Amino acid sequence: HVRRELVSMSSLPSEAEVVYDVPVPPPGKRDRGAFKFKRFTVRHDMCGMKVGTDAVLLGGYAGLLGPVPGVWEPLPFEVPLPDEITCRHEHVPGTWPRRILDIGCGSGVISIMMLQTYAHARVDSVDIDTDAYNQALYNIQHLPHDDWKSRITVHNTPIQRFQPPSPSSSSSSSSSSHPSACYDLIVCAPPWFPGDMEEEPYIKGMDQKRRIARHTHTLTMQELLSCARGLLVPVTGRFKVILSLPHPATGFLDLAHEAGLTCLERVYVHDNPGARVIRYIDTYALLPRPEGDVGTPEAGPAAPMMGNKKKKKRKPDEGIPIAQERHFNIYTASYQAQPMVHRIYTDQYKWMLRDLCVHMLKEEDIEGAKK
Repeated sequence: HVRRELVSMSSLPSEAEVVYDVPVPPPGKRDRGAFKFKRFTVRHDMCGMKVGTDAVLLGGYAGLLGPVPGVWEPLPFEVPLPDEITCRHEHVPGTWPRRILDIGCGSGVISIMMLQTYAHARVDSVDIDTDAYNQALYNIQHLPHDDWKSRITVHNTPIQRFQPPSPSSSSSSSSSSHPSACYDLIVCAPPWFPGDMEEEPYIKGMDQKRRIARHTHTLTMQELLSCARGLLVPVTGRFKVILSLPHPATGFLDLAHEAGLTCLERVYVHDNPGARVIRYIDTYALLPRPEGDVGTPEAGPAAPMMGNKKKKKRKPDEGIPIAQERHFNIYTASYQAQPMVHRIYTDQYKWMLRDLCVHMLKEEDIEGAKK
């Protein structure tokens, strides 16, 4: 069963119109084509990648601006902000961030989370896939507030060819001499797997939407970092990315360093305390560097060679500085200790998503978490 709707928004690019058949689940069955948040619903049935933990983690983390005693301390990262801005939702017009870019927006879920969190920011969402673009249009049209709809624009183009729209004088966020370097915050959940369609036939035979979303043949990490560098406001701008292991996390610090970006923080995400790392969430900035500080570090001095032993080889990302590191657990215990239906989220996770997800802390719990 489907419900046919026309997607059309005057605030989006002209001629942005598409007929969308909304799947209707049988009576009594859950709608698996939609993900419900506290204040909005995101449909993702047309997208190669559905709304999942990566998007929720990145969207929640990108909205953290201040410490919470006993939950989030110290600051997730240090950003120059007016003294009165101590935590999120305490923004006044003209404060950071004014402009946000979502690279590979898919259904638009992270973009919409940014609209809710940053009430005065304008968001540009970019995706190469036409179906994902149309899905994002649909989700934006069905947002609960006209203000949210008016502050976002979706672009159906590769990020490599994306040209930022000229900001109005009231929303300009950068005094940089580079007109393209206009975003205070860039977020991205990049493709996971390296692969070439010509060399690996199984990739070529994949569903196109899923192939584009999961494999790097349309967006390599070098291209992503180059685009982020060119679009990020120097010094105060932040580029936030969630990385799966081993790809594309392995070697990402090397590539970021070569692109001129400095890692301010790396969050090691665990399913539960003691479990292996399953994701990195990185924060980068474009900071001045000492003259001649380019490229990746060389391997350290090798031990004296004995017999046929080879010189020590440098490991990926070895020697690249990270200003701050922290560990983050989603659940308080493992599957074995807590069956799936009873698993308990950590205070960190609940606090991060308290305003976004329906299963997170209520207001009275938030006060308790602060204490």
